[in-house]
Amino acid sequence: MALAATLVPLSTLHESAVFSFIGRGAKDLGPLSLALVPTTILFAYLPVRIHAFADDPGDRANRVWQWITTGWLILLSLLGSLS
Repeated sequence: MALAATLVPLSTLHESAVFSFIGRGAKDLGPLSLALVPTTILFAYLPVRIHAFADDPGDRANRVWQWITTGWLILLSLLGSLS
């Protein structure tokens, strides 16, 4: 229980850091920030979400949430490069 209580805030903080990294990268690099999205997902987002895949591998919500977040990161990268 104590481990779960510490993992929730850490994973929220980690996911927030991923989004801010993509947002800052989009402003600094423009359209080249799209190249950061797969690398960021592989090395920063999936390690946080892997516990959900391990807990219930047959749950479709895990895959749907992953694709929603991936789409959001791509959209953030595109819209951030426009501003």
